[in-house]
Formats: sequence, structure tokens, C-alpha cells
Amino acid sequence: MKNIILSLAVLSLLFLVCLGEEQPLRFGLTAQDISTVYPWDIIDLVTGSVLGNIYEGLTKLSETSTAIEPCLAEKWEYSNNFKEWTFYLRKNVKFHNGEIFNADSVIQTFKYVKNLPVKVDKIDDYTIKIMTDEPNAALPITLAQNYYFIASKATIESYKKKDSDAAYGTGPFKLSLWEKGKKIIITRNNEYWGKKAKVDTIILIPFKTNEALLQALINGQIDFTDGIIPDNIPVIRDNPKLYFKAETGFNFAYLSFNNSRKPFDNKKVRKAIAYAIDKKKLINKYFYGGQAGIPAKSCIPPTMFGYYRDLPEYEYNPALAKKLLAEAGYPEGFETTLIPTGAVRPYMPNPMGIANEIKNQLAEIGIKVKITPADSWKHSLEITTTKPDYDLALLGWIADTGDPNDLLTALLSTSSIGVHNSCVWSNPEFDSILIQARSQPANKRIELYKKAQMIIYEEVPLVPLFHSFQLGAWNERVKGFKLHPLGLLFFNNVYY
Repeated sequence: MKNIILSLAVLSLLFLVCLGEEQPLRFGLTAQDISTVYPWDIIDLVTGSVLGNIYEGLTKLSETSTAIEPCLAEKWEYSNNFKEWTFYLRKNVKFHNGEIFNADSVIQTFKYVKNLPVKVDKIDDYTIKIMTDEPNAALPITLAQNYYFIASKATIESYKKKDSDAAYGTGPFKLSLWEKGKKIIITRNNEYWGKKAKVDTIILIPFKTNEALLQALINGQIDFTDGIIPDNIPVIRDNPKLYFKAETGFNFAYLSFNNSRKPFDNKKVRKAIAYAIDKKKLINKYFYGGQAGIPAKSCIPPTMFGYYRDLPEYEYNPALAKKLLAEAGYPEGFETTLIPTGAVRPYMPNPMGIANEIKNQLAEIGIKVKITPADSWKHSLEITTTKPDYDLALLGWIADTGDPNDLLTALLSTSSIGVHNSCVWSNPEFDSILIQARSQPANKRIELYKKAQMIIYEEVPLVPLFHSFQLGAWNERVKGFKLHPLGLLFFNNVYY
């Protein structure tokens, strides 16, 4: 399978060269590589954004906003209690390998989605009923996330046998080549059921460092990227051949505590660390003097529905931090380890620099920190989320949807421990509030999300650090490239 895919990709590129056509558009990825080709195994935004051009879900996000639109489901209906949903599936849709999309495709795929508390019944080949354990008014929004992309039977068989990286979705692009650590080539799906992509081929190139990515953009080795960090802004603005844009993003960076380990199972220790971090200093140093990011006091970004503007904040106060440490039984502090983010991300433009700054700030209250970088981006995600084995970690989140339900559930619900809940934090009252909110109209949901944010503030399972702006850049070859509020990548309207 791999040899066939490789041969096709190489032949297609040689054909372009023979015709004298321009080099396909090349996109710079801000991670060392994607981590999987299987939707249900996605644990990071970079992978999800790439696969979002190959696979599709029942619903999708608008390409310019967080509005929900029909996709593989043309429409849906729900019961009064939001527990039964009927989805009417789109007909005449094919997977990239020629398989027909239908109700069986959805049922087979959902068997592999982790922590999906639903039952799916087939009404007929193009109608399914989804029944949730609890009321869930946000289900169509949730199903737009990349974990719920629908895969072909051949893809599922490949996953089960572990014999190839077959990735057959229904999206506007096909996966033609994944040369791990070097490049990903996607080509236009000419049988796509919707509006066809405007280019034949896009090459996605991963970069281990932001310096290498920036140099590639300047030298013309890549044409566009969303991996710009604040320090890059002056260089890009001074280059007449490069274009630049900043957008408000639905993201936040945070310091994660492993709440299952001592001394981080002690709330006073967590509060002490929250008071010991000077967020404003970090913002000024790493976010272009505050022009590319703002301090965070909540997990929910200020522009998202449900944000609690009057939420209290842990202001920098090292004296109070020392007092809390003493009350917790650590008057002389303690030793611990800190894992930086495994790759440069919009919310974490300089992982090692920020880690060292926090190390120095915690040293002022007696906490001795050893920085222990992970071996790779994938490894950092494994040891901080799927199999938590750490003390402190610098992490971040770019929301999958514009709804707080998905962000808060993924980050901090008990059901998400071992999936995305890096804090290994469980709070029954918090879980109950999220469940209540799923069966309420918007105005009541807002009040419930305020309560949820107060619990996070009082219990401090993590320390919110920053909200960054999204920064993208491209050269004069590129047309139609837009940044998405959630950091997603839509390549079907890009051309040259």
C-alpha cells in the first residue's frame, strides 16, 4: 500500500515538472509531524487540521467562523430532551478508495471513538438515530470535531491490522504520501461531492524549529504557514514579498499540574504556584510587547460564548505564594520537574524560554524546577495526557468548536482522564454542571459555565497563562488563504 501511494505521488509530481507547471503550493507545519492518519487517535490540532482536508464528519464548522453547517449529514432533528437525534445522511458520496458512504460507515467508525457515550442505530442506509446517555444540546457542535470524522472500511481494517497508513475519507483532498518527518502530500479529490479544491496538490512540510520554518518562508522553500510567532513579526513586515495577518484565536496556554501526585494534590500548593507566576512579564517578553497575546484568567477565551468577564484572577504575589507554601507544609519549598510544550504553537511561541522563565519565578518562592523536555511532540502529548507521567507541564489548547461544552469537557471532565485531561483532576460538582448545561437554553448555559469557571478558579487544577493571537504569513504566489478562529486549515479555496 505504501509503495503504491509513494509511486503515485512521485509520478504526479514528475508529470507536473514535465508539463512545466509551477511547483505545488507548500505549507509549513509547526510540529515535527502529524501523529496519526486515524481520526479517533487524534490528540493534537496540527494532526486534526491536516486530516480535516482528507476526512469529514456528519457536521462541520464554517470555513470562516465557528458556525455549524451540514456535511455528511444533510440535516438533523432532535427530541425535546436533547437525548435522541436523527441524522439524515448525504447520498452519492464516495470515499477516496471508491467505497460508498452510508449509515454503516458512521456506525463502524464510531466504534473506535474513545469515550463517546452514545448509541447509534441504523434506521435505513441513509438515516441514523443517535441516543445520548444524558441530554446534549451541543451534539451537532461536538460531532464537527475531528475525532468524529468518518473513515472508510478499508481505513478501519488498516488500523486493526497495523499494516499500512491507509487514510480514505470523503474530503476534498486525498492523502497521496506521508513520508514521516519530511512531508505530507495531499491531492485534489476530483470526485468530491461538494465544491472541488482549486489546486491539484499541496505539500505540507513539518519543521522542528520555528527558526527553520521562518527561514524556509523567507527563502521561498514554503509558500505559506500559520506557524508565525510574535518574534517573527518585524522580519515578515520588512519583507516586501511576504504578507501577514493576525486574528483573535480561540486558544489558551496553561501550566498543568498532575493533581494525582504530591505535592500537587494539595490545593494550597497549586494556589501558591498560581500567585508566583508573573504573566504580564511573560506576555511582554514573548508576545511582542503584548501586541500578540494577552494574559489569561480562564480556560475559556474572552471572545467565546460563556466567558466569565468578572472572574477573579491570581495576580502576581510571591509573598502570598510563600505563605501558602508554608501553610501547605513546604516552608522551604520542594523539587519538581517541568515538561515544556513539545512544539512551538501560537499559544506557546518559545516553549523553552517560557519554561526557563517560570523556573526562575518559582525559584523565588523556594521551588526548584528541573526542565525535562520530551523526545518529540508526540511523546510530550503521551506523557502529559494519554498516559500522564509528569509533575508540571506547559500545555495549551485551541478550541475544536466555539462552544465551552467541548473545551471544558475535554480539558477537565472526569471522563476525559487519559484522553485530554492532563491534570488528572476529577470534580463531581464540575462534571454535574457540564451535564446540566447540555440540556439548557443559551442564557442558562452561560450561568452554568460561570459556575464551572469559578470551580476551576477555586480548585486551581491548572494555571491559565495566555491567550495568543493567530498569526499567518504567505508569499505573493498564494491566493485565498484565510486563518480560522479555531486554528483549522481549509485548503480547498487556496490557489496560485
